[in-house]
Amino acid sequence: MGVRYQRRSRLVRPVSDDPGWAVFITNNGWTFSLMGLAAITATIAPLGWYFAKLGDEGKLPIVASNVRQASAGEALRTAFGDRSYSLLTLG
Repeated sequence: MGVRYQRRSRLVRPVSDDPGWAVFITNNGWTFSLMGLAAITATIAPLGWYFAKLGDEGKLPIVASNVRQASAGEALRTAFGDRSYSLLTLG
């Protein structure tokens, strides 16, 4: 007994849950679609950095000159000295 393969109909719905990418893949091919998705994904980190720099008011914050930087040890002592931080990080 051999395996029988049925011809795929063009009416079969694509396997993807996102119809936008399914149409894009169908029309342009998977390699071009993958490059497009990679280009869109590559913009996530730079945009995230930019929007993180923006304050709540939509402006870049002004750096205070009188703020002292804590050392790594001081930061860890402060963090683990707070019970809520310890509970959060321990699960």
